[in-house]
Amino acid sequence: MTSNKGIKLAFAAISVILLGVASPALSQDAAAGTDSCFEGLPSARVDELLDRWERQDPVGQAFAGRDDITVVRGTALVGRNAHEKDWGKSRSVAYVRAYLDATGEFVEKRRSLITSETARDYLEDDHGVIEESNPESYLDRIGTKYAALLEKKLDNALTEEGLSSSEIEQLTAPQKVIRFRDSVTRSSTVKASGSASGLVPVKTVEVVSCDGDTAIGVVLASSRRMGILAAQVASGEPISPDPERAGRTVAEQLNSLADVDLVTEFGIRRWWDDQGYPVIISFGQWGWYSANLNNRQKDRAYRFAKEQAEMQAKAYLSEFVNLGTLFVSESETGSVAEEATIRHSSGIGEDVDVENMIDRLVRTAQTQSRVALTGLSTLRTWDATHPLANGQELVGAVVFWSPALEDSARKGLGLSTKHAPPEQTEEQRAESTASRVEGGTTESKVQTDAADF
Repeated sequence: MTSNKGIKLAFAAISVILLGVASPALSQDAAAGTDSCFEGLPSARVDELLDRWERQDPVGQAFAGRDDITVVRGTALVGRNAHEKDWGKSRSVAYVRAYLDATGEFVEKRRSLITSETARDYLEDDHGVIEESNPESYLDRIGTKYAALLEKKLDNALTEEGLSSSEIEQLTAPQKVIRFRDSVTRSSTVKASGSASGLVPVKTVEVVSCDGDTAIGVVLASSRRMGILAAQVASGEPISPDPERAGRTVAEQLNSLADVDLVTEFGIRRWWDDQGYPVIISFGQWGWYSANLNNRQKDRAYRFAKEQAEMQAKAYLSEFVNLGTLFVSESETGSVAEEATIRHSSGIGEDVDVENMIDRLVRTAQTQSRVALTGLSTLRTWDATHPLANGQELVGAVVFWSPALEDSARKGLGLSTKHAPPEQTEEQRAESTASRVEGGTTESKVQTDAADF
């Protein structure tokens, strides 16, 4: 079993990963790591890195400079420490939290319903106001008398059990006499709902502190073109290829990434295949912990994690195509200042002078996606140890859908194709093949940038 000291040494070597969504491999800065172990708040560091990416990185600047692209982001703290066995699983869940936060911001930008209510309650009375119930209805009076009868019976029962009268009196609720009260409360609610289809991650950042605390941040982007693509897939509309986008096959592009590169990948990408068709490719991950397991247990844990990773990838793909949402944020703030006397049943009085702050926030998020796809395929599974945490095993799955893949599946079912490419001459085929070979020799990684939107 890996010691905590060994894990901290790994953190000291590299404590920040810039997850290369814009560039699938680790960036040079991330690969080199940091000179010293990161000691600050992981979430604050994530925000700092994302701010820097938007302001200084050419890809980030390109996204920020486009008026026709909506850019949103979210941050989440991983619930488990990197020294704990469920950290890998919690890390994937934290990405979902960050993804939901960014999605909520996107939906709120499109349309939000905001309500706010502020109330002040002021009271000053030198004689004191006794807080007590004042039954008015018949049922209220009956209820009060029944409670008094029940209390009397309970007192008698307690006496029979050996409690003294003073002990029983201490169980009786004290009476509050209010001399002064000043309270101000503000309640606000923000509701946002609607479609969030077509959202694509363009940058992800992960920060791990020396102590193993971890935070993940993600930047999502959406454009009209991405929305149209999602709608076309959802409706089953035929999709035409773009010959200018034709390059390497999807398998060739994916095979250029090592397993350790895929540690950095979550969610959807839009790639292009060798025919110029758009490809929706989805990366899912899950974690498992190998310490103290025999080989049979490791095998079961690995296979279970692989299935979970595949389900995660399919869920991301479904959400890109068709995602309905409801986000509600409820805030209550204010303060209550009060001067009063607490009178106990024993006759002893106690003066109180307090001011309590009200600071409450409740957020709920609900999303639902549903899509029927023909030709959905798992292109690759992988496993790797997380570079920042020894012993934390990760398993991933890459699933994808494309018009060409759907047509291939339809042929196998004896159905007509929907997305067949236009006929090409021999000269066009030769030119297309030549351009793919040249692209394969000069481009080692597939990149997502603002031009794809």
